Amino acid sequence: MTRNKTRRMTIRVIESLPGPAADAKTSNIEYSVAQESNLCLAVYKNGSRSWRFKQKFRGRRLFITIGSYPLWSLDQAIEKIRTYKRMIADDIDPRIGEKSESSITFSAFVQDEFLPYAKKQYKTASNMENMLEKRLLKEFGSYRLSEVTKRQIIQFHQRACEETSGTTGNRYLFLLSSIFLFFSAKK
Repeated sequence: MTRNKTRRMTIRVIESLPGPAADAKTSNIEYSVAQESNLCLAVYKNGSRSWRFKQKFRGRRLFITIGSYPLWSLDQAIEKIRTYKRMIADDIDPRIGEKSESSITFSAFVQDEFLPYAKKQYKTASNMENMLEKRLLKEFGSYRLSEVTKRQIIQFHQRACEETSGTTGNRYLFLLSSIFLFFSAKK
C-alpha cells in the first residue's frame, strides 16, 4: 500500500484516481478523503476501489474496510465512518459492535472468573496460581482481554522458553490457552 496526499473527493475525482502500476510491488494506493478524517479510498491495480476506515482505538491501530465503490457512495462511507467514530467515543469496538466483556482486564478476569473455576476443575490449580503470579499477571494483567494479541503471546512464550525451559514455556502457553478458551466459552 502506498499512501498519497489528501484529496477532496467527487465522483469525477474518485473515478480518475490512478492505481499502482502493473509492475509495482504494492497492491493499492490509498488516498485520504478531505471531507472526513480517518476515511481513505484504496485504488487497486485492477482499477477497483474500496473505502477504508483507519483510527487508533485503545492504543492500537484499527483498520476496517467499509465496502467497494460505487456500491458504497462517498456519502454512505462518510456516514459509516461517523457511526464508527461515535462507537469509539463510547468505548465500543466497531468490529464487535457492542460493549462487551472484552473491556474487562486480564487480571480482573483471572481473579474473578478463571481462578474460582480452575480451583474446582483442575488438580494443578495451585501451580496455575503460582504461574499467574510469577509471570502472566505481570505480563498481561493490565491489558483488556480483547487487546492481547497473538504476537504478544508468541513473544512471551519465546521469552519464557529462553528464561526457563521449553517445557515450562509450554506450560505457560497452555495456561494462557485455557484462560482464553474459558473466556470464549463465557461469552
